[in-house]
Amino acid sequence: MNAENYKISKLPYIENRSNEIMERYEIRAQYETEPPHGDAIYSISIKGKALPFWIYGRDVTFIDSSMVMVESVRYKTWDPIETIIIDLENEVYVSLKNGIQIFHLLIIE
Repeated sequence: MNAENYKISKLPYIENRSNEIMERYEIRAQYETEPPHGDAIYSISIKGKALPFWIYGRDVTFIDSSMVMVESVRYKTWDPIETIIIDLENEVYVSLKNGIQIFHLLIIE
């Protein structure tokens, strides 16, 4: 894998912003809460599928044209913070907290 083959772009804050990748994969962010000393936290959906975690709205990093890396927290909490890489094309995500764990995109009831 050669890092030069991947285009990296960053969205400093997700609120009220969008880019080509977000439009193509129908990524929607909904403000949920904010910790006392931190950045806003959002629920996120991709192609209408709500993800089972919330994300911090800062430094959303797009890798090439179909992956995104975010800082996440458990649904309806502020912790623990973990890094998640979402493969938008294959609709899976990887948690980097305890080694690599691959999950399919899920719908929150």
